[in-house]
Amino acid sequence: MVNSKEHLNHLLEELSQQNNKNKKYMIQFEIANTTDETIKSVLQEMLIDLEKAEKRKKRLLFIGGLLVIMIVGMIIGIKKNESKKTMPSSNVAAIQTSQSTSEVDSTKIETTTESSMLDETNLTMDQMKRWVSAVWEKRFENFPDLQDYRLTIRSDEKDRLVYIDVLPPENKQVDKYCVFRVNENGQLEISGYYLGKGDVTGWEVISDKYMDTTNVEVKPKISKQTQQITTSEAETWVKDYLSSSATEPINFEDIGLQSETDNEGMIRVSLYTWNPAHTYKTLSSVFRVTKDGKLQQGSPYSEDEWRVVSDEFIR
Repeated sequence: MVNSKEHLNHLLEELSQQNNKNKKYMIQFEIANTTDETIKSVLQEMLIDLEKAEKRKKRLLFIGGLLVIMIVGMIIGIKKNESKKTMPSSNVAAIQTSQSTSEVDSTKIETTTESSMLDETNLTMDQMKRWVSAVWEKRFENFPDLQDYRLTIRSDEKDRLVYIDVLPPENKQVDKYCVFRVNENGQLEISGYYLGKGDVTGWEVISDKYMDTTNVEVKPKISKQTQQITTSEAETWVKDYLSSSATEPINFEDIGLQSETDNEGMIRVSLYTWNPAHTYKTLSSVFRVTKDGKLQQGSPYSEDEWRVVSDEFIR
């Protein structure tokens, strides 16, 4: 009975340090493998609570999305009505004539005159996306695989700034390519972390004016075979992936990484998490660099479960 109680307490402490996704996976694994009915009963109750919480979160996100769409629609409708009331009839006639005689390509709608007259602190979502696209496509013009991407826009309640996430195609198992934001001065900034400087909280101006890519440096193509990647670089790659997929900055002092080269010549990186007192650590995940230069994440409980989380090591 004592051993059972100690095992349960240790297991609960490990679970308390995991996010909901990892916690659910660990609980399901323990339920399937434990023979102790007491532990199994406790874990089953925890699993039910987690699943209920996930359902509540999905409902709230769905309702929140509907509210945002309704509010945006109302704002657009109000602005259209105001512009119709205030715009001189001569301007309206000119716009109608222009629209009736020519087709406008949405990807080339920006002109030099428009760019010079724009207020970068008051851009529309479409304008911000076009600005980020211009910067992104120039910076990574040597990387054809990175030209297929998605953009999402979000606002931060703390600093009141707008952030633009560059995401991979939905069928690609990579969490995030990059993050941009428009600062309080209307300048486009890129996260210092994605410049390879390892600074999750630092930002660097990459474009001062709307659609201006003059100061954007083109990322040189670096071909790096698996056997050329060192164990240190493999650990950096794992840290980069963890930082890009995290919802908040990671304190790597609470995480231990141990790398080695296996019998097949692949670099394996084991990830450990410390308990709050730093008295013992627990294996939480494993990674490996494959022979074709992909970073895979595996399960600490199975050698057969691997998935690609990053396609290329970029310095």
